[in-house]
Amino acid sequence: MGGSVDGDRALGIRRDHDNDTSTGWSYLVLFVGGGTISFLSVEGDGLSVGRNWDAFEKLVLSSVRTFRSTSHRISEVDELNGMSLIHCCVHYDPPLKLLKKMVKATSSSLSKQDVLGRTPLHIAVGSGASEESVRFLVASYPRACGCRDIDGRTPLHFACDSSSQLYEDDGPVGRDPPSHNLVQTLLSGCWDSAALEDNEGVNAIEYALVSKAHMRTIQLLQRATLRQVLRERNKRDARRVHVHRSTVHGNVTCSKDSKEQVRISALLGTVGACENIDPSS
Repeated sequence: MGGSVDGDRALGIRRDHDNDTSTGWSYLVLFVGGGTISFLSVEGDGLSVGRNWDAFEKLVLSSVRTFRSTSHRISEVDELNGMSLIHCCVHYDPPLKLLKKMVKATSSSLSKQDVLGRTPLHIAVGSGASEESVRFLVASYPRACGCRDIDGRTPLHFACDSSSQLYEDDGPVGRDPPSHNLVQTLLSGCWDSAALEDNEGVNAIEYALVSKAHMRTIQLLQRATLRQVLRERNKRDARRVHVHRSTVHGNVTCSKDSKEQVRISALLGTVGACENIDPSS
């Protein structure tokens, strides 16, 4: 079943009438519009627009084959800009048990990036999904923590920026200051993400400071950033030794990366002060 509703596109999945009326619906229509997806549940002449996860589970997750087939159809919808069905669902923070079933059916979807370069983890964090859902996504595919979208943002950027918006046409966002547990979860997947800058030249610590994160969270980000600064410094020192041994003449200029590490060190305080922080604590 396919069609158009007010210029948008709808994909439908039919459930035959039987003795099981626990969902209360005969049809579940996946309604696509404005780059998002919602459920249009139909029973006889009655319509209900919302997110009936029980109906979704019975119709879309009734089998791995059904879910994969639906996922394929969703991936072909131009209006969704390359998002998978899991991208669409995590935007609405589904129950954890359903999320686990979806990931089990199509685990490769967690590495898929939409046209904006965002993984399901970006969408989950940016839309305020539960911390337990984020922990599951990170545990299932940690590499997503270091993935950057077309704006250079990782999921950690979204977590630390309380005014971030997933899409330009989203309304004003007024979230709480960054959650310490959420930041810790995202860092567990990629410690290096704390030092990464987005295309605006802003890193997670700077967003967290502006978003009035708790000092404990700021210090956690500092320790993660320091680890990266020290690692890069050790690499530079090793390169200098190599250059000294292999080159008799020539000038060594400060690289862009070196300048960036100096800027980050200044943000943390001073290089000497930073060295007094135990990155493993």
